[in-house]
Amino acid sequence: MRDVCGGRSTLGAAALMVLGGISAAGCTDPTLEGRAWPCGSDRDCVTGYTCVAGFCQAIGGLDVKPVADVPPPDGQLADVEPSPELPPGATLFVDDDGSLEGFGGGVHTHTRWADDALRLDGAEGLFVSRVMDAGRAGATWTRLAFRTLQPFGKPLPGGGQQESGYPGGVADMGQALLLLGFDGGAPEDRSPLKHGLTVVPGEGSGLVGEGVHGGGYSFAGGGHLALAAPGGHFDLGKDALSGALWVKTEACEGTLLSLRAPGGGREVALSCRHDDCDGRPRLRVQPSKGGAAELCVPLAIADGAWHHLAFVKAGGGDQRVSIYLDGVRAPDDDGLFPGGDLAFGGDVQVAVGASGDGSAAAQGVAVDEVALWRRALSADDIRALHARGVGRVQVQVRTCVADDCADAAFVGPDGTPDSWFEDPEGALTPPDVDLSLPPGRYFQYRTRLVSFRAAAGPALVRVEVQAQAP
Repeated sequence: MRDVCGGRSTLGAAALMVLGGISAAGCTDPTLEGRAWPCGSDRDCVTGYTCVAGFCQAIGGLDVKPVADVPPPDGQLADVEPSPELPPGATLFVDDDGSLEGFGGGVHTHTRWADDALRLDGAEGLFVSRVMDAGRAGATWTRLAFRTLQPFGKPLPGGGQQESGYPGGVADMGQALLLLGFDGGAPEDRSPLKHGLTVVPGEGSGLVGEGVHGGGYSFAGGGHLALAAPGGHFDLGKDALSGALWVKTEACEGTLLSLRAPGGGREVALSCRHDDCDGRPRLRVQPSKGGAAELCVPLAIADGAWHHLAFVKAGGGDQRVSIYLDGVRAPDDDGLFPGGDLAFGGDVQVAVGASGDGSAAAQGVAVDEVALWRRALSADDIRALHARGVGRVQVQVRTCVADDCADAAFVGPDGTPDSWFEDPEGALTPPDVDLSLPPGRYFQYRTRLVSFRAAAGPALVRVEVQAQAP
């Protein structure tokens, strides 16, 4: 945020949002015709005045009114954000730019402010904020809100819900045909259709504790998951279809995801077989007539790390097929859909970990967050799906008595240094939490940015902290 007094006020524009705003011309008059000028310490006030409760007051006593009662002159500070609705005595501090009273006022370790966001340089970075001054001992710091560029580190929303409040993009699950999660006691479809699942056992197959978003599902030695009664929801005709899932393997073999008409014919299959594409993932789309479209990703995924696979079959007259690996579309993969349609009818076979009829079972493969949509995802949608899985943004806070905050440790939501505030699972909007911290005049936060893949680092665009005068 901007400091309209050229550095005189340590509260700066973030506090002026609460104080009502004032012209830069008024910075030279600490009393503003009998009204107080905001301050962070005595050095912000001229000779004969002292800083009391965030305002310059004459030594010896002066009956003052808050600056918030003074309307800003016409035409002044037109670009300062409007004052939020805050209770009496509250002050809002905002970091949302690269200035000294924003992300430029803190300490960066493998982080930087660029393109309107705090971004990561490398695999992990730490940003420690400026020290915020409530202007009076015993202040209570009541609220923390932080907004990331998009959701990071949390599963897709279930129930067909749509996220909001993230400037870089959100997930819309309104047209989801399938959303398999593995965090409970059994695999579950969290799409609006809530399909029943049949678990076909295989040696060593089942839930595993370490997925991308919580748990995952392993096909160690065969077995698969099948939709019990898909019905007519997958009778696509010429409609669009998109699919995505996370895959981890060291020797991928078999079918990962399949939609298939009984007896063959129409099919959509995502697989990795050594006799096709040299073991790299392959998408095969077989319509009701004509030849099949077959596309391979350019890189192998059998490295023991989690990778994101996605595909899109466009709908309508543009019957085009694309495949993506880790958010990047495979080059030269824009094959025209060869003809016909995908009118599966009500008896379609849908399976994860095998072909629709149970053949070609996957082995040595773990999966997480398997999703299908009856629409064409954009390239940005797929990049965001990958980024939310590999990026993490975490925040800790502390209140302090010392003006350098060296007297307190950073803590998370449980009040210990071992926990961090994160974007919570199931929330559709960015985090906005109530704080329970010891009183203190000063406050500081730090944020840790982590990426499991360098090309898809997380980004933080705004932090708000609210203080209440004692």
